[in-house]
Amino acid sequence: MKTYRGTLLLLAVLVVLGAFVYFYEVRGAEGTKDQQQEAQIFSLTENDVRTIDVRADGKETTLARDDAGKWQLTAPEKAEADDLQVSSVLFRVAKLNADKIVADKIDDPAQYGLDKPQLELHLGLADGKQEALYVGNENPLGTGSYARKDGADQLYLLNASIVSDLRNVANEPPKVQPTPTPGPTSTPTPGDMSVAPPALPQPGVPTPAPPTTAATPTTAAAAPTPTAPATPTVAPTATAKP
Repeated sequence: MKTYRGTLLLLAVLVVLGAFVYFYEVRGAEGTKDQQQEAQIFSLTENDVRTIDVRADGKETTLARDDAGKWQLTAPEKAEADDLQVSSVLFRVAKLNADKIVADKIDDPAQYGLDKPQLELHLGLADGKQEALYVGNENPLGTGSYARKDGADQLYLLNASIVSDLRNVANEPPKVQPTPTPGPTSTPTPGDMSVAPPALPQPGVPTPAPPTTAATPTTAAAAPTPTAPATPTVAPTATAKP
């Protein structure tokens, strides 16, 4: 009986989830012209953008274009920005498209996590205007996140890849990494004192004996040549006088 009830409860959950996905992801709110078409959020050129500010996970990264047109990191620290990384993000943001319009009007921002956005994107334009985008919860399928543009009523579904790219900007500011320089190479010269001199004997410290070398065997001495025995000398005999 318990297994039967558990099965019914699981089926009920699946039905509710399926209905949510169908009405909010497939159909959207009544009156939307075409829910499957892409919706353009921003229609800018890269030269229109002068500052980029991204906030996510309690962190904030701010980038500003200097008078020479190069991007500089101004927060969380001041450093030269990596132009290649910034241009890659700006290329996607300037002509930002949502995967689709989920609803023409947001009745309850908290339902989509937009009352407390998880990510914010602020763009400062050359004409002094500001553009902002707020990103809330992920959709049930995990393919994107709900978003709204400042000053607009529509509820957008923003692709997960652009959300990930913007989050990376906030967490890992795109700054130029210093190139390590090799240290100077020293060339040994005559009289180089880098070679330690031999240690001097100290009082009370036994001096190690110098290493000994194996004795070189010598050729055996030649045997002495035998000599003839000496001839005995006979003493002269004294002659008696008459």
